[in-house]
Amino acid sequence: DRDSLRTSFEDIDLVVNSFAGPFTGIPLDVPEVALECGVHYADVAGAFDYSDRLLDLSGRAQEKGLTFITGLGANPCLASLLITREASRLDSLDNAHIYFVIGTMAGDAFSTASLMEAALMQQQTTLAWNGSEWIPPQSSSLSIRLDEPLNRKVMLAPLFTRDLLCLPTITGVKEITAWNGAASLL
Repeated sequence: DRDSLRTSFEDIDLVVNSFAGPFTGIPLDVPEVALECGVHYADVAGAFDYSDRLLDLSGRAQEKGLTFITGLGANPCLASLLITREASRLDSLDNAHIYFVIGTMAGDAFSTASLMEAALMQQQTTLAWNGSEWIPPQSSSLSIRLDEPLNRKVMLAPLFTRDLLCLPTITGVKEITAWNGAASLL
C-alpha cells in the first residue's frame, strides 16, 4: 500500500523497481510515491502500456529535479546495450537481429499475466530498419532452431521496442530486426 511505500522510501535517493512483471496494466503506485517523496526512480519494464503511463509522470519528475528511467530490463535494454557495445568493437556493423525468447528450458511455466503480456507485445506496431528508414518487417513470423543444450525449435513474431529507434544513429547498423517468442509453448 502507498503508506508502506512512503515509509520504505524515507532516507533513500533511488528506487529500482525490478518487479518481475509483466508491467502491463499494473498501477503506478511505486513511481507515483517515489515522485511524492522526492526519490529518483528506475525500472526494468519493457511494456509500452506501463512505459507510456510512466512517461506521463516525467514532466512532474523533472520539475522536482528527479530522474525517472524505464526499460532497463532484459528486453528492451540489454539487447540494445549489447549491440552498441559490439558495434564499438567492430569496424562496421551491418546487421543486428535480436531474438528474445522466453521459456527455453523444459518445464518452464508461464503465468496468465505473462501470456497476456506476450499477446500485447504482438499487437504493437512493429518496424525493421532497412538502412535508411523504419519499415514494416518483411515477414510476420520466423522459425529458428536453438542449438544444444536447448535443442528446440522456436516460432518468433516481429517485435519492436522504442530503444531500437536510436541504434542506427548510435551504431551505424544498416539492418535491425527484432523477434520474440516462447519456446516452451510449442
